[in-house]
Amino acid sequence: MNNPRVIDQSVITAAINDLDGIQQAITARDQNVAVPNGTPVSQYPAKIASIGTNWIRPADWIPIDTVDANSITFTVADSGNMTAAFVLTFLATGAQATIDWGDGTPLVTTTATTAANGASSQSHTYTKGAGKLCSRGYTTFKVVIKPVGTATITKFIFQWLPTFVGPPCMSILEVNVNVGTLTNLDYMCYKSTSPAFNCYMLENVKFSGSLANVTSAQYSFQYCYALAKVTGLNMPACVNLYDMFYSCASLRELDISNLLAATTFTMTFYSMYSFGNIIDMSSASHATNMNCYGNYNLKGLLVSNQAPFTGSAPQIDVGYTGMDAAALNALFTSLPNVTAGQTLKMTGSVGAATATTSIATAKGWSVTA
Repeated sequence: MNNPRVIDQSVITAAINDLDGIQQAITARDQNVAVPNGTPVSQYPAKIASIGTNWIRPADWIPIDTVDANSITFTVADSGNMTAAFVLTFLATGAQATIDWGDGTPLVTTTATTAANGASSQSHTYTKGAGKLCSRGYTTFKVVIKPVGTATITKFIFQWLPTFVGPPCMSILEVNVNVGTLTNLDYMCYKSTSPAFNCYMLENVKFSGSLANVTSAQYSFQYCYALAKVTGLNMPACVNLYDMFYSCASLRELDISNLLAATTFTMTFYSMYSFGNIIDMSSASHATNMNCYGNYNLKGLLVSNQAPFTGSAPQIDVGYTGMDAAALNALFTSLPNVTAGQTLKMTGSVGAATATTSIATAKGWSVTA
């Protein structure tokens, strides 16, 4: 039996103000967890203690952990609107890619056009019950996208089309990106403009290919409530991570490293309620801010002692996290010396009352408990 997931009142207020949508996200992920109508969302944080630290992949899902070179592979369920849609951006117009929708329909070839600024949009509707049955009650399909010849894919995003019927949530389960030519991860699984949507069933994302050329990753997974595991985020050229994991309430495993150029961490790790590990940002030597507010299970945060932290106050926010005094002291020890009155906010954190704030204040920081 899988563990329950955690959704807090702030998610309802700040995100979709729709308890039904949260219920769908939870039950889509955990068929054995009931979330009855009328359940006070204020009760959800109490479930955090029962959450484990590792995501367990359903054994009867179509495996995509190992995929073909130079491909983008994802699985989709036949729940909800039974559709899959995405946009590919290519380096040059005229470039092509093939798409296997995984349901026996003919292979599709898509071409980047000048009118679409080198992009190509594709969508597909599935027949309910026609895929591989899994123990969660739905059937699944594996989609494989492959560039043709020397075609170069620079961006990949899921999209919601106005012609789709039903709630604006796409039933994507897993993604494995094994192309090494991406330059941008912005809005990969989320869209804020009308019609707004998110990948509410998405649980696992693996970047098998190099992300050395990615320069921005803002809003990549915002409101992906069921997302539990993301690996392969080695992004030495990425500058902007704004809202990247905002309200990823189920995220428990995160492999993100080598953020040598990153400056913007505004709301990057905000309200990741289930994350019970240490976020190590010691490579982010250009960080202007760091926000981990509301991560009730967070065990620690480490920053670079070379980072300028010149963003808006509080430059570091670990308020209402699970960080005890030892974890807070470790954060203080990792801080750089500053001279502009930078602020670290730890209000509501587990160890706020007993942490040794003098470690931080001796380096020029103002600490708000």
